[in-house]
Amino acid sequence: MIRGTGRVLVGDGCRFDGASGKPNVISVLSPGAVVEIGGGSYLNGASILASDRVEVGEGCVLGGCTITDSDFHPLDADSRLAGVPGKVAPVTIGNRCWIGTDVVVLKGVVVGDEAVAGAGTILRRPVPARNC
Repeated sequence: MIRGTGRVLVGDGCRFDGASGKPNVISVLSPGAVVEIGGGSYLNGASILASDRVEVGEGCVLGGCTITDSDFHPLDADSRLAGVPGKVAPVTIGNRCWIGTDVVVLKGVVVGDEAVAGAGTILRRPVPARNC
């Protein structure tokens, strides 16, 4: 399922599956938002939310994870009630990464090539290449 007003670019040979029991959902939340998925990647129940930019490299495997480039709203209650927008920073996932089920990738994270994020992990800082 693709929602929103931005752009979604999907490379050759990508596969979208729902065997996890979750649908794949890509939400581009602003007219300038871009989600780019590299060729040969496999998504099985992934949710991608982009206010600016989310890039997924080639040959990646994404389980039932959530990837977002935005906080959507500030933590401070007064700012939230005043309608102040949340912080936004692009997310980049390198080539041949495996992002497991229930993983959350937060704004500004860069995941190096061939890194693995196991089930239930919350990524809020850079992940080095080939990190397991």
